[in-house]
Amino acid sequence: MSTVFLHVGQAGNEVAAAFWKLAAAEKPPQRYLFDARGRCRAVLVDTEAKVVRGAVASVGADRLHPRCALVEQGGRGNNWAMGYHGAGDAPGRGVADAAMEAVRWQVEGCDWFAGLTLCHSIGGGTGAGLGSLLLQEARDAYPSQYLTAASLSPFAAGELPLGFYNATLALSFLQEYSDAVLLFDNAAMLNQLAAVAATASHASSHSSRAPPRLCMRTLDEYVARALAGLVFPTDGAAGRRPFDAGELVSSVCPMPSAKFLRLHSSPPPPPPSTSSTASSSAPSSSSSASRAPSWETIVADCASRLPRYDLYHKPVVSLSSVAIARGTGAEPPDARVRERVAALMGPSPVTSSSVDWKLSSSVQTALPSVGMHRSLTVASNRCCVAAQMEQLVLRAQLQLSERAYLHHYERYGVSSDYISSRLELVRQVGDDYAAMSSAVARKPSRLAS
Repeated sequence: MSTVFLHVGQAGNEVAAAFWKLAAAEKPPQRYLFDARGRCRAVLVDTEAKVVRGAVASVGADRLHPRCALVEQGGRGNNWAMGYHGAGDAPGRGVADAAMEAVRWQVEGCDWFAGLTLCHSIGGGTGAGLGSLLLQEARDAYPSQYLTAASLSPFAAGELPLGFYNATLALSFLQEYSDAVLLFDNAAMLNQLAAVAATASHASSHSSRAPPRLCMRTLDEYVARALAGLVFPTDGAAGRRPFDAGELVSSVCPMPSAKFLRLHSSPPPPPPSTSSTASSSAPSSSSSASRAPSWETIVADCASRLPRYDLYHKPVVSLSSVAIARGTGAEPPDARVRERVAALMGPSPVTSSSVDWKLSSSVQTALPSVGMHRSLTVASNRCCVAAQMEQLVLRAQLQLSERAYLHHYERYGVSSDYISSRLELVRQVGDDYAAMSSAVARKPSRLAS
């Protein structure tokens, strides 16, 4: 059972560099993440060459088949419409057709094709627009396979003037064509990792000096480790088991309208330029299995980064979650640890068991190459996504009401009516999440039982 990974755009390929570097260092069974010749089951696509070349150099040219590193010059102008429909007079099908052909080639090389995972950003032109097109075509080509996505959302402040249009259009395609979406919030990740960096800096210097500045590479490494905690093979009494997207969907996506997940992993990557003293004391850099942090410490770290309230300061409701503990050995998470995680998630309106646990005993499954001998990854379907979607839709709607930047989309055939219909689809997703959250708030005792 193998999953093929499709990395699109700058963010998707930067995550690819970190993710496949981890995979190569861990050397999992080749048939799961690599083919018989040790090459990644991945396709890298961008409309600018620099990032793809950097990812290939980071992973190793021998780890990626040349036909699976695809570049089309010119960029997509940070415009969803340009990414989806192509640039210039040509229909822009070149890189899209080549990407789908590369995916088909990867699929045919799998003994058992389990599904496709798209990794991209929803704020730019290539990741959002071309990513939407490739997701749509993948659904048409593989209607019975599971399609998941790891999607990085833009900062709320808006790095790009077209970012809110791009994000809502991409979210509408993710809702329509994917089975599960791992939605990473750049702003939330930056705040969480900044807190980790500040703590590490204070512990190493015993002073209040400013912590090291974080960069996008730190976010990419965190996303890569979180994905690794979810999709790398696990082990147990039945031997090694590959990632099963169908199992994830059935466990964490209880209904088709609620498929947007949060992914948290602990311990997090160490901050950049951390001193050796801080690194030696950090849970993520233990030098032996005997010095691995306790499950209580790991759960406490994860709990510190799980939001309890949404953007409107309302309690966050979890529909369902899966917790993957790696490196359990002879000391798996005990009942007290599991109860704490269940308490963090809270009562669910759709299931009596809010957290599904999966244990992997071997230390070799917990990223020992980066000093991790135990790890906990939590994929949760949480209603806080409603507030985030409402904010994105509101800002896009305000721009649309003033016809701001619409000419950038209309020149590629994307009308204001089309954008409005896509905004309504995303708004409905947010409303569905908000309704489920309100149900728990109204009837906590019955749902908790």
